[in-house]
Amino acid sequence: MNPIHPFLVLTTNLLLLGEALANPGNHASKAKTQQQLNNVGIAEWVAFGSGCQASSKKPSPEVQFTTQTGETLLSTLHFKDFRLNLKDTDKGVRECALRMTVEMPPNKRIASIQAQTHIEANKTDGMHLRARVMMLLGDSQIANRVWDLKKNDFAKHRNEQISLLSGSTSETALPKKDCGKPQIIGLDYTFEGLEESNSKPPRREEGIAFLRLVYDKPTLIEVFFESCGKS
Repeated sequence: MNPIHPFLVLTTNLLLLGEALANPGNHASKAKTQQQLNNVGIAEWVAFGSGCQASSKKPSPEVQFTTQTGETLLSTLHFKDFRLNLKDTDKGVRECALRMTVEMPPNKRIASIQAQTHIEANKTDGMHLRARVMMLLGDSQIANRVWDLKKNDFAKHRNEQISLLSGSTSETALPKKDCGKPQIIGLDYTFEGLEESNSKPPRREEGIAFLRLVYDKPTLIEVFFESCGKS
């Protein structure tokens, strides 16, 4: 996490002091809530697979990872060049697995998780492309989406926004985890391509088939929390 600027700390403390003098009854509970939220953060993260290699301990331009904390935990990822390129082959697979360890507030647990990612595809005639995105909490799969472009689908260029949601705001419940314990959230990508036409037209006339994550539309992962007193 980024260090907190001393001026910001001083300003916040002065504001809290003024509020406490004006509303002494409300100050204790608000200060406790703020202290709990300050305990939220990403302890470490890693991205690995045939299409990516980076981590919090070994940063790389391949994956840029930033986090904002508040009432929720929002992580933003830019993948520089995660793609499946089928220029010189009739089939292929690329994978990238992200894992991040979330530090939890002492009396909170994860209520829901949502993720949003953008995939770009160029599908030539006869090429079957498939993009799979899976979200995990610990070892449990909690959401899964497949974007399937079959050989008879229209050929050319497409962009797709893929959203995943699991927890209290969705139809899929999260597995219950211990309060205040670090939790591992995962996001797995698998890109697949296979030429299925009997006669292959010259690719120089129709471009190169590919799947890739869109760099200027980052992947977003937002984590929501709830009190451990809730059932």
